[in-house]
Amino acid sequence: MLQRITGPLALTAVLAAAPLAWAQGGFLGGMSGSGAKPAPAPEVEPAPEPAPPPPAAPPSAGPPPATTPIKPDRSTGFVGSWRGVYTCAQGKTGVDLDITPPSGGTIGGIVHFYAMRGNPGVPSGSFSVSGAAPQPGDRYLSLYPEAWIERPPGYVMVGVDLEVTTDGKAMGGRITGAPGCTTVILARQ
Repeated sequence: MLQRITGPLALTAVLAAAPLAWAQGGFLGGMSGSGAKPAPAPEVEPAPEPAPPPPAAPPSAGPPPATTPIKPDRSTGFVGSWRGVYTCAQGKTGVDLDITPPSGGTIGGIVHFYAMRGNPGVPSGSFSVSGAAPQPGDRYLSLYPEAWIERPPGYVMVGVDLEVTTDGKAMGGRITGAPGCTTVILARQ
């Protein structure tokens, strides 16, 4: 009758029986059986030669047709006149942003801010901005203040981080560079 051995004794029992099993040809299934010589291995036919590669396209053939559509050039998707509202310490303020076409890797524009019906005490002012020209397909643009055109007393120029919508009709973002400033929303004019 066989008895199952578990735990550390199991490994000891296997190691103790290994020399006997090896000598009888039963270790790891090797050399067990009737004791007769094994049958010779069947002859194996050689593998067939691989097929030659298909001929190359003639040099006059053009590139293969595109499988994915090419993205439209949106590097000028920011260019134009925009109107909206931004929020800073003085409250909601009207803003116009006129962005000019890129030149020499830079894009620029003019920010004009003014009072709105709900916040009539805001003075008018304007300043120029610029930033790195966006690459084709870019939807993000950062503009940094450059110089005052019309400066009301006590005001500072601000920057803006913008994202244009996929249809190019609106932009939203955040005002940078001044405490108390938060968001801006613009629509294409």
